[in-house]
Formats: sequence, C-alpha cells, structure tokens
Amino acid sequence: MYYVTKNYITEEFASEEDAYNYIIADLESHHLSYKKVYEQTDNDIQVIVFQYHTLYMEAYIIHKTMDLRTRRN
Repeated sequence: MYYVTKNYITEEFASEEDAYNYIIADLESHHLSYKKVYEQTDNDIQVIVFQYHTLYMEAYIIHKTMDLRTRRN
C-alpha cells in the first residue's frame, strides 16, 4: 500500500504509480501551470513540493505506512 497525505487528508493507493497519478490529477485540476520545486526521500517517506505560477505551493507526502514518525535504523 501507498499513502499520499496532503492538507491533513490521507488517500490510500495500491501502487506507487497510482499515487503519482493522483498527485498529477490533483495538480492539473486547478488548470494552472506548476513545477516541482522540492523532492526528498528518507526512510520510505517522500516529500514533494510543487509551486504554481501564482506562487502558491502544494506539498505531498508519499509513504508506505500510516505512521509518519521518524524511524531510526
């Protein structure tokens, strides 16, 4: 399972591809141009930030578990 969290709302997906498709569909639903301005992965948690031409930003967290607390190996 993959989870995408945005604005305190978490959606569940069967594959990583489905999670990315959800993010792109959400971004394109606003009909504004956007670009990725930040991306980092750490311990199976990926943070991606997009910025619209209007300077508004959207942050998405892709994770494999519901527990987002930092795990030390």
